[in-house]
Amino acid sequence: MLNILYATTSTSISGGTRQLINNAVGMAEAGHRITVCCFAGAKLIQELSGLENITLSIIEANSLLDRLSFFRHLLVTNNIHVVHCFHNKLYKYFLVLRFLCPPFKLFLNRGVIFAPGSFPLFYLPQLTGIICNSGAAADVLRKYHVPSKKLHVVYNAVIPEENVTTTRDVSSLTITYIGTKREYKGLDIFLKTVARLTGDNPLNAKFVVAGVQKNPQFEKIVPASILDRIEFTGSLPHTGIHALLARTDIFVITSRQESLPNTLLEAYAAGVPVISTAVGGIPEILVHGSNGYLCESENDRQIATCIEKLSKNSQKRAEMSSANQKFFCENFTIHAKTKKLTRIYNL
Repeated sequence: MLNILYATTSTSISGGTRQLINNAVGMAEAGHRITVCCFAGAKLIQELSGLENITLSIIEANSLLDRLSFFRHLLVTNNIHVVHCFHNKLYKYFLVLRFLCPPFKLFLNRGVIFAPGSFPLFYLPQLTGIICNSGAAADVLRKYHVPSKKLHVVYNAVIPEENVTTTRDVSSLTITYIGTKREYKGLDIFLKTVARLTGDNPLNAKFVVAGVQKNPQFEKIVPASILDRIEFTGSLPHTGIHALLARTDIFVITSRQESLPNTLLEAYAAGVPVISTAVGGIPEILVHGSNGYLCESENDRQIATCIEKLSKNSQKRAEMSSANQKFFCENFTIHAKTKKLTRIYNL
């Protein structure tokens, strides 16, 4: 049994924070003792409160010395064996505490593919390892000559929502985008794709954009008449995302940059075929023609062609649906990830 400390500065439920939650739940269910360290008001508190084998510790200290003292007390009192930090701001405290506390292993989580800002610290022996959520994320660090022995690729895991019933409409397809309006997510590419699919020979489909409110600024990208064809849900709770995927026939990722988005795995769990840009770590787990289609980044024409192709082939959609659910159960459950993390923590 391990005593594990997960630490984050995030107060929202980002993709990384969702993985912290899933890690904590999975490791706790496996019998390890988990401490989760976060700021007051963090949304993960509500999701983890009251769970067996999980203790929440609120960061109240503000000064450098006070925080060092706070974390040192936490490490010693809870006899922590492993510290796994999400988001870069906290792991630097634990680098210092490797000199001041009984031995523990220190891991940093990395789920992005842009250049690291503090990569010189990655070379220090006090940092035991870096957990990368895709091979692409690890490759970025290799370019900066971070030792390969420190890099561990562990794909994300998601927990499917229980009691969600599949409600797909047989008379009309539902084609879904889930994301934000940040440029790298490629919402503009999805809007242009919808414009291609609603032209002279419109596709019989409903288009949904989740995570974004309808905005008049989008008329700079496509005409208002195209926007009127799209259901903009705005921000959805996690249960709402699962409910949306349960009525989705084709899930579309138009990102310009990704490591490994949680929504891709959630689509797999829901048995949804995926059409995605071939960026970051996505091609590592999406096989073109097998469980979805890969397209060039920025190529809305190619994405629209793949959607049309898949929309006309219900048998192919059914085959991809089954393949994705099987692929998910074999590789992306929290139980699968827990086994991998346990092995790495015990190295």
